[in-house]
Amino acid sequence: MVGIVVGSNDSEAHQRSFQEGEIVAKMIEDFGEFEASLIEIGKGPWLLHYDDSKATFDKEKFGTIIRRQRVKPEVVLMLTKGKVGETGELQDYFDKMGVPFSGSGVEETRTAFNKHECTQIFKNEGLPTVGSYLINNSKLATEDLFDKIEKVFGFPCIVKPNKGAGSRGITKVETRKDIKDAVNLAFKQDHQVLVEPHISDGVEVTCTVHDITLDELLEAFPVTEIRTQGEVFSLDKTSKYEILTPAKSLNTEALQQVVKVAKVAYRSLNLCGLATFDFIVKDDLPLLLEVNSVPQLGPGSFVLGQVSAGLSFQWQRSTGKFYTTVLKHAVTSAPSVLSKKKM
Repeated sequence: MVGIVVGSNDSEAHQRSFQEGEIVAKMIEDFGEFEASLIEIGKGPWLLHYDDSKATFDKEKFGTIIRRQRVKPEVVLMLTKGKVGETGELQDYFDKMGVPFSGSGVEETRTAFNKHECTQIFKNEGLPTVGSYLINNSKLATEDLFDKIEKVFGFPCIVKPNKGAGSRGITKVETRKDIKDAVNLAFKQDHQVLVEPHISDGVEVTCTVHDITLDELLEAFPVTEIRTQGEVFSLDKTSKYEILTPAKSLNTEALQQVVKVAKVAYRSLNLCGLATFDFIVKDDLPLLLEVNSVPQLGPGSFVLGQVSAGLSFQWQRSTGKFYTTVLKHAVTSAPSVLSKKKM
């Protein structure tokens, strides 16, 4: 039995996550190797949906009774949206319950969610990144600091929460007078804020790397190019963007460099399963922006588009087989994920 974990702390995103979960459950069941249920999480009690019924999820027993039958998922697929699935808290719970889950281990997930910590690791590996300044707490966000930021980065610059999901709290700051409001907005999402230079005339791409292979080598899906029509890329419904998979604006050598850097970054963070890496490519140099160790996997996601465009013999462009393979990998990699946490 598969438990597809859906939900969000945002009402609209919560509904989308649930709807995607229903579609994915049907794909998994149609493929024929697993039965599927939904574990709905959010602000209220957890619910387990199975066979057109639902009941409160018992966190201590990891399951529930539906129609006089105990339903207990044996492996979970992360399909949440936003912070709720990216902080490592859910992974910690599943780990303690002894239930395999898709993606990386607890500590690796927590590290990937911390943009500043990731950047420091990438720098130690000699990987090209966008330089940033960390404001450790709101008391340090003084006018003197803003003056220093102006001298170092100039305008426009990007202000974002250090631990944030999606585009929440991110602002492209055009002038000195706007930076205070942008920093305050970012602090509403996290207790630490990052300031980065704005890279103009670059190509924004995302690369998915995974270790779901028949050997110890990493593989990458076709690189996706994101062409935005706005100040900051956002996945909300009001944002206008064009998605191209594979990327069209980069030459072969630049694409190879993107994949190479993404694979080194994946290893440096000790990740497992699928992970996406966002880049700005400027003059054929890929600059790492951030990593998501719990990427969106639902219908319409970048990853599913990359799966459809790829040539992997493991799932042969079959989304049902793709999800099934991800779940099997979660089961087989569970011991190594646990050992990574204990190292």
